[in-house]
Amino acid sequence: MFGQKLNLFDEARAAKVKLNWVISVIISFLMIVIGQLIGQIFLIIFSKYIAIQGILMMPLFLIFTSIFPLLLCFTWVKFVEKRRIRTLGLSPDRFIFKFLRGFLIGFLMFSCVTLLMYITGTIEIS
Repeated sequence: MFGQKLNLFDEARAAKVKLNWVISVIISFLMIVIGQLIGQIFLIIFSKYIAIQGILMMPLFLIFTSIFPLLLCFTWVKFVEKRRIRTLGLSPDRFIFKFLRGFLIGFLMFSCVTLLMYITGTIEIS
């Protein structure tokens, strides 16, 4: 994984728009905040037409508030920086394997945090 040459940095350097790192951080923050607000608005509209209550509301909230910042990021890369979406690291070679490996690593990281919280008494699992 780390031994292979990653073209992500080379492809990012090829962008038409190159911003200062401070401005990039501010734009990233704004994309997240604006995307989450748009997602919440869509969730409110969606929940008015379909009766959703209880435990189903949280996954829908997470989905709606995650998809729109991602779409804003893709839009920025495609139309402002004039790069392909593939330059974000979404390459088709061995996609399923890479996705499953990332999912497994993320699952293990969340499990370790949950285990540490359980051991220290921060949470109680019933």
